[in-house]
Amino acid sequence: MDQVKYLLLVCLCAAGLFCLQRQCFCLALRLAHDQESTVIDIAPCNRTELSISSNDTVLLLSVSANLSLCQDAGDMKAFSISTESAEGSVTKADPLVFVAQNKSSVLHWTIPFTPHGSHSQFFSVERTMVFCDSNTNNTSDADSQSNTYMLIQVSTGSSSSVRFSVTVAPLPNFTLTWDEPRKTAVGAASPQVFYFDLNGTKEVGVKATSDDECECAIFSIQSITECPPSELYSTTRSLGMHQTITSSGYMTVDEDDVQDGQFYVVLVVGNSSKCHSKDFFRRSKNKNCNESTPYYTKEMSVSIVTYDSGTYVCVCHCVCV
Repeated sequence: MDQVKYLLLVCLCAAGLFCLQRQCFCLALRLAHDQESTVIDIAPCNRTELSISSNDTVLLLSVSANLSLCQDAGDMKAFSISTESAEGSVTKADPLVFVAQNKSSVLHWTIPFTPHGSHSQFFSVERTMVFCDSNTNNTSDADSQSNTYMLIQVSTGSSSSVRFSVTVAPLPNFTLTWDEPRKTAVGAASPQVFYFDLNGTKEVGVKATSDDECECAIFSIQSITECPPSELYSTTRSLGMHQTITSSGYMTVDEDDVQDGQFYVVLVVGNSSKCHSKDFFRRSKNKNCNESTPYYTKEMSVSIVTYDSGTYVCVCHCVCV
C-alpha cells in the first residue's frame, strides 16, 4: 500500500469511520502491525526524540506502564501527549501525522497544525488522551499483560528525514475538586481538559477566569458520553454547552445535563475576532493584543463552586433583566 493511501486510511480512521471504540482496533493501526512497522518503546514523562521519512513506512510508539520517571502520576485518568518538530523541517504539504489510541479512545492531529479560521501554523501540539472506561484509574488485564498504556502511530509523506519529539505524561490535576482553582496555560494547539464527578450533588457552578482580556477562549462543558472530549475550536462549539470568554465565564451544570453526573471542562483559545470588534483592538493598551497576531497562549483558571442562583451571565445579543 503506498503512502498516500495509507495516510488517507489514517485520517478516515481518526474520524471514526473505520473504528468501533471499545470493540476493535483501528484499521490503520491494524495495517501498521501488518506492515513492517518500526516499534519503539517509550516511557512516560521522558522526552523522546526521533526522526522519520516516507522511506521509513510507519513508527509505532508503545507507551509503557512504567511510571518511574514521573514525579506525580495523579489518578491516571488522562495523559498529555506533547509533540514538537522544528519549523521548516516539516511542511503542510507533507505533514507529520499522529494517531494515538488506547483501548477506548482515538486521537488524530498533524504537525504543522492550523487552527480553524486561521493561517497560523503551530509546530508544537498537545493533546489529552482520556481513558473513557469507568475504571480509568486501573489498568485492564490486557493492559497489564502488555505493559502498554497506549500506542502512537507516526507517519509522513516527506522524503526528507523529519526530526520530532514526543512526551507522554499523566495529568495529576485532571480531576477538579471543590473550590480549588486550577491554573493552566491554554493555546489553540494546546487545549486543556479537566474532569468532574457531581457524585450526588444536583447542581454546581463552573467558573473560568483570566487576567488576559485579549485572547478569546472557548469554555466548553461536555458530558462523558463525548469521550474522548473534543478539544478543537471548530467542534467544541457544537457539543454540550459552551461560551466564548475573555476574562470570565460561568456555567451551571445540573445532574440532568450530563450522563452519570460526570463531565469534562475543555478550554481552548480561538480567534480573537469572535470576542471583540475591530475597535477593541485599536483601543487596547496591550501591544500584543491586535487582530493580526491572534492565538497567543492564555493563562486561565477553572474551578468548581457551589451553585449560585443569583449569578447571571449575559452573552452577545441578549439582555438580562
